[in-house]
Amino acid sequence: MVLAPERTDSASVDTPLPSAPSSAPVPIAPAPAPLPGWLAVSFTATAFLSALLLFQVQPLIGKVLLPWFGGSPGVWTAAMLVFQWLLLAGYAYAHLVTRWLPPAGQALLHLALLAGGFALLPILPGAAWKPTGSEEPWTQVVRILLASVGGPFFVLSTTGPLVQAWFARLGQGASAYRLYAVSNAGSLLALLSYPFLVEPFLPIARQSALWSAGYAAFSLLCGGLAVAAWRRAPAALPAAESTLTPAATAAPAPGLREMALWFALGMVPSVLMLATTNQVCADIAPVPFLWLVPLSLYLLSFILCFESRRWYSRRLYLSAFAVMAFLMTGTLLLGENVPILPQACVFFGGLFCGAMLCHGELSRRVPAAGHLTLFYLVLALAGAAGGTFVSLVAPRIFDSYYELHVALLAALGLVLVLPAERGPSAAAGAWERRGAWAALVLLAVGLGTAAARERQGSVLAVRNFFGVLRVAEDQGARQFRHGRIVHGRQLLDAGQRRVPTAYYGERSGVGLAMRMHRADRPRRVGVVGLGIGTLAAYAKAGDEFACYELDPDVVRIAREEFSFLADAPAEPEVILGDARLALERERDRGTSRRFDILAVDAFSGDAVPIHLLTREAFGLYLDHLAPDGILAVHVSNRHLDLVPVVAAAVQEWGLESRLVATRADLVQETDSLWALLSPAKGAFADAAFRDAPSLARTPVVRWTDDFGSLASVLKAQDFRLLWGDSGAQRDVDEGLAALGRGDLPAAEAAFRRALEAEPRSAPTWIHLGNVLRRGRNTADAMRAYLQAIEIDDVHSEAHNNLGMLLTASDRRRAEKHIRRALELDPRNAEAHNSLGNLLAQRGKLDEAIGHYERALAIKPSLDGARQNLQTLREWQAKGGATGKSP
Repeated sequence: MVLAPERTDSASVDTPLPSAPSSAPVPIAPAPAPLPGWLAVSFTATAFLSALLLFQVQPLIGKVLLPWFGGSPGVWTAAMLVFQWLLLAGYAYAHLVTRWLPPAGQALLHLALLAGGFALLPILPGAAWKPTGSEEPWTQVVRILLASVGGPFFVLSTTGPLVQAWFARLGQGASAYRLYAVSNAGSLLALLSYPFLVEPFLPIARQSALWSAGYAAFSLLCGGLAVAAWRRAPAALPAAESTLTPAATAAPAPGLREMALWFALGMVPSVLMLATTNQVCADIAPVPFLWLVPLSLYLLSFILCFESRRWYSRRLYLSAFAVMAFLMTGTLLLGENVPILPQACVFFGGLFCGAMLCHGELSRRVPAAGHLTLFYLVLALAGAAGGTFVSLVAPRIFDSYYELHVALLAALGLVLVLPAERGPSAAAGAWERRGAWAALVLLAVGLGTAAARERQGSVLAVRNFFGVLRVAEDQGARQFRHGRIVHGRQLLDAGQRRVPTAYYGERSGVGLAMRMHRADRPRRVGVVGLGIGTLAAYAKAGDEFACYELDPDVVRIAREEFSFLADAPAEPEVILGDARLALERERDRGTSRRFDILAVDAFSGDAVPIHLLTREAFGLYLDHLAPDGILAVHVSNRHLDLVPVVAAAVQEWGLESRLVATRADLVQETDSLWALLSPAKGAFADAAFRDAPSLARTPVVRWTDDFGSLASVLKAQDFRLLWGDSGAQRDVDEGLAALGRGDLPAAEAAFRRALEAEPRSAPTWIHLGNVLRRGRNTADAMRAYLQAIEIDDVHSEAHNNLGMLLTASDRRRAEKHIRRALELDPRNAEAHNSLGNLLAQRGKLDEAIGHYERALAIKPSLDGARQNLQTLREWQAKGGATGKSP
């Protein structure tokens, strides 16, 4: 988006303006009388208020639309495109009106426009605009914006250049620049105040009412200025000449090459801003704060570059941008291993340096005052073209967010077509261009590598309004990714296709709920977020499954690339559209399904749809639950601790709750964290839930539809490890992958590299011990587990694995460690099995059977426990003594 700088005292440094020819008579406006104080204040207030309202309405209306379209980052991109085209239309209006209409015509037309904008208030779209799931989302967003805020926004967008023209017409051209400073102050105040002063304290309805009141005040001020400009305008001159100085009248019109440079230097930072916003929102969350930071940096670069030339140095910002572009490339290569705050700082820093580079060059090419409105019009067209490319073109030609790669390369490439800087050393300019070429080539290689790594192993890639979807095959399984995060995994072996995997395994919270709750009768199950349909693996004949899915491409992938839905006894019903809106419609129609189990699974990606975790959302879920139903909320997230948000609902409604954490097992399951809630007392009385903690006393974070702060749930490690080396995590990931495919030497080497970087990482010592144990290096494996315990004695797996190794040599120490494993994690099925083995060897068969049963209740697929239990029962059935083992 371009907020045009109303600068009247600048000219291109590359093409100095010639003086007016002495033979050409130039009309000169009569010397103006000084403006009255009240009129000068009115100009200042109008410029300030119009900019404030223009930039306040964008996050306001975006926040309204976000939950209607599933919290997708595409909402903001589509909204920005609409705003940019409306701004272009406003600048075109100002350009044409000041060129072709006399002062009286300008005033009358603009008064009618102001009245029309006022008649369109209020700006909030009504409930009739809520999507039903069948609409194309981009088109629907555009329609809603044009119908609700389009008219008032267009009127506001005309104000900057139009008020400047009126101010200059009254003879104040020398001081008109202060209106630019005032409007920039209004813009920045709007952007900085919204996430900190407006959003946290004012509900949406109050925000809308206050904005409408501000718009009414603006209409009165602007209308008064239109009348004053009409009455006080010099009467002897045509409209197009009344604001021109002799030099401006004589200045030649800019050529096509110069206008093409304006366009390119305006479009590239627009693409860079929107692409950066897409990237950050996809990895963190689409919230107003993360929309406004890129826009604020973009605007700040405009302010600095056009306020004074002292703020911009090509060599400084070219070097800074090259460095930041390489850091951005490295962040893309490292992917989700980089914590949130370093990601944001790198991407935002690169955006600012790139915008300064392009806007700094633009500021050196500002034409004479007679062509300023043309300059602003080209910049507005460039901004709208950038928005069109990111919002409409890129999703159709790229299968990922490669417009960021294009913008980085284009910003550096533009430097190569610009004239060299004037200076005492031609050699310095030549070195600058060589450096730019070298940086461009290296950056292209780096970005190409990042793109190739992202596509590695992909068998399908789709990009749409909601994000980037990929299907890949690796290690005997097919997996589904949304962005960088795995959202589902299916084993390729025909005999294991129906085994629930990833976050949905038998030991997971939702797996326990599906296996234990009302398992003896048909159930009604609801799933918010289809993924690949893994939960359908738990379906039995007679069950009713309803899956709410926002993205039609996810449904197509689940049906065509995976078989969980097709293999279910009865294929689940899929309801397209945002789950909250669909559930609201069902409740309002009185057709609630009263689910026995409702699984809310939209949070395993790093971008969190906040509207599914607000107080109002939980109230809606409870309306759809059976009296003894279970609400399962998936709260796994690399960077955000969502448990306190769920705990707020538990404590407000007095719900029964359990928090179930599951560790990965290298083959089927991944780490997962599920919160289970129920309005029924005793809902989690089964032994499988007994050891999971309740959320009744957990500290809470309360989110509502009006406000939800991500800062309040950012995990502690993302504060502690802001600039930590993520190489260790990369080595751990490589080691786990190698261990999964059975390459023990590669796994051991990777874990040892990770320990060189972070020698006090207890989990990495456990991984190393697991590799050594599988390689029958018992002594070193025991030392690795002991090292993990010494560093941090909280890991049940380390004690259990150490106990298993000690069984052959020191049963007393083995039992001590295995019992400690169960103290740390009573749901460690492998530890129950290990203790059962020890007890069976000591002849305590009844106790051993109890632990085998506990192991199978937690993890039914644990074959070792099942075989041991069967052996003991057969032994007892044959009359074996309870004091002797078989």
